Amino acid sequence: MNDGDSEALEALLGDQVGDLIASHLARTPRQFSVASGDLLLILQQELTFDIIRDQILNSSKEVFVFFRDRGGVAKQIKVSGKAAIDLHASGYTIYFVLERECTASKLCQAVARLLDEDADHAWPAVFLSKRGAITAMHFDAGDGLTIQLEGRKVWTIGPSPLSNPPDNFTAGEPWKGQLASLQLEPPTAAERSALRDFELAPGDALLATAGAWHQVECMEDSISVDLNLRPTSSRWTDALAQGFRRLLTRIPAARTHWGFGNIRSEEDAARIGEEILEELRRDLHSLSGKALLLPTPYDRALEYIWNPLAVPSIRKLPDSDEVELSIEIVGFYSATGTLTLPYADAIAIGSAAKSREPVRTFIPDNERLVEALCALQAIITK
Repeated sequence: MNDGDSEALEALLGDQVGDLIASHLARTPRQFSVASGDLLLILQQELTFDIIRDQILNSSKEVFVFFRDRGGVAKQIKVSGKAAIDLHASGYTIYFVLERECTASKLCQAVARLLDEDADHAWPAVFLSKRGAITAMHFDAGDGLTIQLEGRKVWTIGPSPLSNPPDNFTAGEPWKGQLASLQLEPPTAAERSALRDFELAPGDALLATAGAWHQVECMEDSISVDLNLRPTSSRWTDALAQGFRRLLTRIPAARTHWGFGNIRSEEDAARIGEEILEELRRDLHSLSGKALLLPTPYDRALEYIWNPLAVPSIRKLPDSDEVELSIEIVGFYSATGTLTLPYADAIAIGSAAKSREPVRTFIPDNERLVEALCALQAIITK
């Protein structure tokens, strides 16, 4: 941690820092109070409804909204920023990942470093909810420290049924099938006797760990900021999958299209699969632990080159000095990702990508931008 982290944690938790560390290690929920009234006021001033609404309306990304259908079943959808604001006025809950650095983002990274989590990718999000809104019983794949800014909420939390869950799971929803497909036993919701209630008013905070069942009911119109401490994107399953994917692309049979029109029978599919696996087994000796890792702060010696399948494009954002850089990966494993950057940076990256100019010539010593581009698979290590 640095001096800035210490100041942030002192303002947020005061003498409760040890309690947070203990609860995080024990994987148990705990309620806290924001230690500094000045810090709470800053958060409330930086994250008013009007300020958040403007960020949502100016965002190029779709926004999550939560609601219950006519049958009372919990649902979530992604919509445009304008649609999200309109739906919120009708009672829908908005979940929005903040796109600008602010006090909450600094707190998020300070807490993540304190708890030895992935501080480089920890980032805050806000919940905007109307009175009476209820988030269905579910558990999340990451740890979170929620700070209540406006209104009151009641959290109902139960024990974790699954350690290190691979994704979020809502009771009774399609996640059950997803977990089953991963050969993980779909967990059952906790009995009421095992649940605990935590009522949060402005200035209260709550640690909820990954995998813990919880339901949230809004007693009043509410704004809360969630410090996401364990992002779901950085898992060993993903790192291993990237390594196996690189090996598989060397195998001609694995690069063929998989579909009902190309496979005549179950036996045919099994035979092709066995042929691919046999080739893969012969190549496994070349897969090293280091080859699985994306660039990280502890390894500065890596060289970067452009992914030959990366196709960049840029789009000027309206009423802004920033540009949206999109990277499309074509070929066997197609993907598209976007970054919002200052105009000059986006132009430089787009031009360099098209000409395959060496990466270090236009982003020297900017490790965070290198990591962001690697996350989009725009560049690869050499």
